[in-house]
Parts: sequence; structure tokens; C-alpha cells
Amino acid sequence: MSYNNLSGQIPTTLGDLCNLTKIDLSRNNIGGELTNLFYGLSTCSQGASLSSLVLKGNNLSGIIPSSMGQLSQLHKVDLSSNSLAGENKLFSKIPTWIGRNHSSLKVLRLRSNLLYGTIPENIGDLTSLQVLDLSSNKFFGSLPSSLGNFNAMVEVQNDTRPLLQDNNYTYIESSLLTTKGSMVDYTTILSLVTSIDLSNNHLSGEIPKEMTKLLGLRFLNLSNNHLTGRIPEKMGDMKQLESLDLSVNNLTGEIPSSFSAMSFLARLNLSYNNLSGKIPTSSQLSTFDSWTYVGNKDLCGTPLPDCPVYQTPPDARVKDDEKLDKLLEYTSIVVGFVVGFWLFIGSLIMKQAIRFAFFRWIDKASDWIYVQFAIWEKWQDGSALEIVDPALGGHYQQSDLLRFVQIGLLCVQEDPSDRPTMSTIVVMLDSETVSLRAPSQPAFYMGNGDKDVLAYLKLRTPQHGVTTYVSRISSTQFLLFYLILLFGPSPTVAFTWQVCSTSAVNFTANNMYESNLNLLLSSLVSNGFASDFITDTIGWIPIQVQGITKSGTIS
Repeated sequence: MSYNNLSGQIPTTLGDLCNLTKIDLSRNNIGGELTNLFYGLSTCSQGASLSSLVLKGNNLSGIIPSSMGQLSQLHKVDLSSNSLAGENKLFSKIPTWIGRNHSSLKVLRLRSNLLYGTIPENIGDLTSLQVLDLSSNKFFGSLPSSLGNFNAMVEVQNDTRPLLQDNNYTYIESSLLTTKGSMVDYTTILSLVTSIDLSNNHLSGEIPKEMTKLLGLRFLNLSNNHLTGRIPEKMGDMKQLESLDLSVNNLTGEIPSSFSAMSFLARLNLSYNNLSGKIPTSSQLSTFDSWTYVGNKDLCGTPLPDCPVYQTPPDARVKDDEKLDKLLEYTSIVVGFVVGFWLFIGSLIMKQAIRFAFFRWIDKASDWIYVQFAIWEKWQDGSALEIVDPALGGHYQQSDLLRFVQIGLLCVQEDPSDRPTMSTIVVMLDSETVSLRAPSQPAFYMGNGDKDVLAYLKLRTPQHGVTTYVSRISSTQFLLFYLILLFGPSPTVAFTWQVCSTSAVNFTANNMYESNLNLLLSSLVSNGFASDFITDTIGWIPIQVQGITKSGTIS
């Protein structure tokens, strides 16, 4: 009933014909919606027998009804339009149920409508599909990877076994496809056609590599979209392709060298992208004119102008040489670093005086860092008054003290531009009306949750019953101590034993410091030397701690 200038709406009684296998009302002036037709067919008690529905070139409107999902016998659905007979006005998304009950669907054409949204991932459930045409709609988003699930397009076709043969029905199949730049009406040879046309939409993202599994695909059109990224390298393995159109997108990179093996390719359009590099050389690609590649300013080679020397892709041997040069460069950097590091460590190991001076400097620096971040933490949690010398008693204003602490923290900021000048400090101290900004975290903030200046590790010696304390050491100190003790002159593995006293700073007879010193000396091996001792202080008066360190074996 096609080409008859029929008008009006599809009669609801058409849906009562449960044994009807084919409906072709194409190229008429039929309007209205599809709801009544599909609803009637979906209520057939034995299930509708409809296998082919062609309503292209009409004035249909509305949505694709969900009742269409019940027509499990469909082999062909064509609701598209063409430039001669009008345009359907379907305004909808592709239903999410598509493919659920349509494992036999082979042709789906919805081109030139007002369909919008993303192409659903479950469209890949149409495993028997071999003609998909969604062109000239308003689809957006990325191409689903499930497009590689069309099994009928995966197999390389055999002319003696048509994919679209139908053992149950005998009628002439025909379909109008856009291939090789023109509209072609496939009739008796439709069984050999495999085609995907998603052109003239708003699709974006990369071409999914899963599509390159469609080795039996003959026509692919993704032109006039917003696709980005590189052309998949394995697209050249699709040797059955006769027409490939990727024009008017934002594709980048080189044309895959595998394109040289596409011997069946009769039409290629890569124009108006951002492709670069040399066009692969092959007898087939050399037959295309420059319009195939126009609009890619960084492309070169036949049929475009020759590539400059610096743009010529290097051969495999040159690439291997470059990889070897980079490997040697990185190896020399690593070797140089290791040698320099061990020369430095070796000098510390060989010279005892340098070794002691180095660790004394580290202790001084770490003490300053510990005190700085401890005061900052006290100020942060509102307990800065805990650092006040008890000897002051209550003879001070708490607000003044907190202000002094805040000014002090500002003076030791990591960025010099954040530190106040001397004139500014004078103004801050003279006037309480000058507002102070909050100091930032110290540059060497340890961030391990400790709240005190020293993290104490309590060690009890069973023989003497004396409690001693070891000050916290940084990871750098630990590494250097370990290296020195490992490679030093001592015949056995030794560890740093530090005994501290919280009594008076100066040595006084009969005090705790003298007792701990005698305990330390008595615990050392008999062959110890006085030059192996390190004396040091931690903190400032009145919370200063003085100690002595000896490198030796713990008995």
C-alpha cells in the first residue's frame, strides 16, 4: 500500500490482524501516533505474527510506544523518512526495552526523525542486527561499546549463505541505504548488506575499539558528529568495508597504517578533522583524491603535498635506537645518584668527627622543628597557655600572651612574604586593635598526631630498675644511623642508646644526670673509647634536657 497518497491516521482495527506478517504504508501522508497500532497487536492471544513494519516517509508523530516491545517476531522496522516524501515527527528516546524481545530483528531504521538522548547500551542485545540507521536525529553522548555485539556483522559474509534469508516468508526485501555518498536501493541483494549509519547527530567521545570486531561490516558512516580521539588502529582489520565516512568530527592523530590493507574500500572520507602525519601508502588508498583528506592541515603525503623531512615517521630501527638512548640516559642518572649518595655516606662513615658533627646538627634542627610544630598545635587547639613558664604565676594577661604566641608563629612562616616586617611587629605589639591573621601550618609539620615536644618511649632496665627516656628521631636520622652502624667499624650490630635527665642543666655531683651517666658507662663493653660519646641538649631553659649518647652494643 505504499506510494498511494493515503492520508488520515492508521486505523485501530489494523491492530486486530494478529496473523498479518508484513505492513508497508511507506511514502503516504499518514499522520497520527503509533500507539493504537502496536497496542492492538501486542494483545493478540497467540502473539502477533508481524515480521516487517515499514512506515517511512509519512507524517507520524509521538513516541515509540512500549507495546512495540511485545512484537518478538519483528525482523525489520523502518520508521524513517526521506527527502522526497516528507518526514516522520517521532519525538522520543530509543526505548530502553529495545533488544529485550527482539533477538530476530535484522533491520532497524529510524533516520530523519526528532529522536534524542543517548544511544542505550542494551542496543547491543540486537545480536542479529545487520542494518542500523539512526542518522539525522538529535542523539548525543558517547557511542556505546555494545555496538561490537552485533554477531551478524562480526562474521565475514559468504555470498552463498545470505544473512537475511527468511525460511518462513517469501517476499522481496528492499531497503534504501546511504552508501558511498549516494542513496542506493538494495532489493534482491539486501541479504548481503551490513551497515551502520549514525551520521548527523551530536555524538561525542572516542570511537569504541569494540566496533573494530565487526569484521563483516560493509558500510560505516559516523560523519557530522563531535567524535574525538584517535582512529582505532584495528579499524584497518575491517577488510570487508566498502565505504567509511568519518568526516566533520574532531578526530586527531595519524591515519592508522593498517588502512593499507583495506582492499575492498571504494569510498573513504576523512575530511575536516584534526588528523596529522603521513597518509599511509597503498595501491587502494592512492586511488582517492585530495577531497578525501581536505580540512586536515597537518596531513601530508599522496595525494596531498609531500611531507617535510622532519615530519616523516621514523622507521622501526630509528625508534629502537631512540628507546635505547633513553634507557641509557635514565640508567646513567640512577648510577650517578647512587654513586654520589654513597660517596657522601662513605665520608661520614670514615670520619668519626664529621659523623658526630653531622648528627649533632640534625638533632639541633629537629629540636627546633619539634618545638615549632608543638607550639603551633597548642595554638590551634586553644591550649597555648600550657607552654607558659609556671614561674610566672598569674602575673600576666592571657590575651597578651596568646597575641605574643600568634605573632611569633607569624614570624616563622615558610613563605618570607607571609612574615611581618619589624615595623609591622612593633605596631602589632603596641596596639591591640591591629587584627592578626591566622598563621599557617609549619613547613616541617610532622602530622603524626603527637601533641608533645618529645615523644617518649619508656624503657625499663630490669637489673637496675632505672627508668630512662629516648627522644624521638626522624626517618632520615634512623636511616643514617642504620647505615653508619651497619657499615661502621663495630664488629657487631649496634644501636644508639641515649639516657637523658630532666634535672638541672649543669653537671652536679650526686644528681640524676650523674647516676644515669654511671649506669650508661657500666653497661658498655670494656673496649669502649671516650671519643665515641656525644653530649647534646634538647630544648631551651627551663625545659631543657641534657643527655649523653654512646654507640655500642646493648648487652
